[in-house]
Amino acid sequence: MVAGRHCRLITFTHDGDDYVVVIIGSVRGRRDVPIRAVDEESLLVDASRSATSAEILIGIPIDPRTANPERCRERMLASQLCQGGPIRQMLSVTGVHSVLVPMLAPANHAA
Repeated sequence: MVAGRHCRLITFTHDGDDYVVVIIGSVRGRRDVPIRAVDEESLLVDASRSATSAEILIGIPIDPRTANPERCRERMLASQLCQGGPIRQMLSVTGVHSVLVPMLAPANHAA
């Protein structure tokens, strides 16, 4: 239970990389479930702040020295969902029919 809601914690390792996922609420058989990439260290805090009845949070570790870690996480998530990868494979275990992925805003380039 996180913030009074049933949650499921999934952890797995693929090619030496560890993944931690929190599934908030029941997602089995649901469509258009929001999915977000968050910092692994704040995964449970983000889960407690979720305002939706069902959501999937994926903890993706990123080097904190990265210029924009949030954008890097989003790019990694989108890549794995569109092109295939362990995160996409894990989603089949949840029973979710479809997910909503946040759109990446265009990167600002300095002139």
